[in-house]
Amino acid sequence: MKIEFHKLQAEIDEFAWNFKISNQVDDWFEEERLSKVEAMAKADNADAQIFLAHTHLKGFHSLHEQKKFIQPDFVAAAQWAAKAASTGHAMGFAILFILNFKGLGVPKDRVKAVKWLVKLAELGIPEAQTL
Repeated sequence: MKIEFHKLQAEIDEFAWNFKISNQVDDWFEEERLSKVEAMAKADNADAQIFLAHTHLKGFHSLHEQKKFIQPDFVAAAQWAAKAASTGHAMGFAILFILNFKGLGVPKDRVKAVKWLVKLAELGIPEAQTL
């Protein structure tokens, strides 16, 4: 089975970009802004949880760490995505699909990956329906 992830990844990237714009978070994370997003996520804001999952999936730059690039943390990405998915958030399903399919931060499990893909398709996400 050949799966092209680029369309689904583009949807996740676009969601994270829109969250950054609306919450005035930039690519160089200041500790105060990152703390604000983490507080939102801990207060069950699913959009903030997805943003943090995306950030950990891609890695990020930190002003607090002297403009150092922080490497991806797939375990943290999976944890935040799972919290958002528990609310029915499509991007949570999408991130968990990718992580389970590739075995990033979680054991590689194609059965679980397909479960997340089916949930996306049921929500009418075109990228999931064509994979």
